[in-house]
Amino acid sequence: MSRYGLTFTNLWDSSDTVRRHYGSPYTSRALLVDKQGNRVEQAPSLFSAARFQGLVDNLD
Repeated sequence: MSRYGLTFTNLWDSSDTVRRHYGSPYTSRALLVDKQGNRVEQAPSLFSAARFQGLVDNLD
């Protein structure tokens, strides 16, 4: 996170609770949630920088 200057909250879910809560069919390495707690996007691997920036730009 610090490498890219990102300062928003992120978490490590070693218990798999978040994956189960959002009903993901796989353990995501990347899950973007808006400030209301709604899943915006998830991926089995990391988002590209361009994809991530596009998703963040469209958040309220």
